[in-house]
Amino acid sequence: MHWVVQEDFLGADVAAELSVLLERAGLRHDFVRLRLRGGGLEPEIAPGGPVVVIGSVALVRIGRARGWAPGGWLGRDGDEDHFSFEACRGALGDRMLNVDGRVRRFAEVTELDAGRAFIRPADDGKAFAGAVVTREAFSSWRAGIAGPDAPWPVAPECRVVVAPARDILSETRFIVVDGQVVAGSLYRRGGQALSDGPIDDAVAAFAREVAAIWTPDRVVTLDVAQTSDGPKVIEFNNFNSARWYAVDPGRIVAAIEAMATCND
Repeated sequence: MHWVVQEDFLGADVAAELSVLLERAGLRHDFVRLRLRGGGLEPEIAPGGPVVVIGSVALVRIGRARGWAPGGWLGRDGDEDHFSFEACRGALGDRMLNVDGRVRRFAEVTELDAGRAFIRPADDGKAFAGAVVTREAFSSWRAGIAGPDAPWPVAPECRVVVAPARDILSETRFIVVDGQVVAGSLYRRGGQALSDGPIDDAVAAFAREVAAIWTPDRVVTLDVAQTSDGPKVIEFNNFNSARWYAVDPGRIVAAIEAMATCND
């Protein structure tokens, strides 16, 4: 693979570790900046052969437009709807944390039926960050992401999931390649962000079970919550534009390079 990595995307420490790793392995790579206007790159590059992009969705789409393949994994057979909440729930059922969630247009969510609810976009577009919101705070929260003063207002037609709020003990991110969990990182416990920590054996076993059943594409990130009812899937994200937290970059690179070898 030729690795194209967006500068300042992974964080300085992870990017530095990845750079050293790619250099030592003799793997072709470029670190680039994305121009805000015109869709250009700095520096401009012309990678050959298989290419994997690490960076924003915008950079992944630029790579695809330029014919870089695989470039990014945004949905099997090019169908990004595989990352939608409905697709994930249809494949995994009650393994999903928000299996009881309702999908609605954002314009239709003007108040909450319950005293507390979890709201997130129904697709992988990240129009806003998912949040637990109380009925009392809902109006001000909504204005903050969709009001006239919001820097990037959420569109009325944006499809969202509204689900009963659940208490989450921990959250762990896994990297899945071709149905196999290749690495993971605990990133939140008791509502507090963490840089790393031991992964619960039950959570890891659940992630392997889910990965073997279904994933939205060949390479994804899988976020798993530990709850009082056991592990549950929070969501899948496209791997290319997801944070790695404290995941071992060497495991990620080795798994993706093995994909390229298998495809030869």
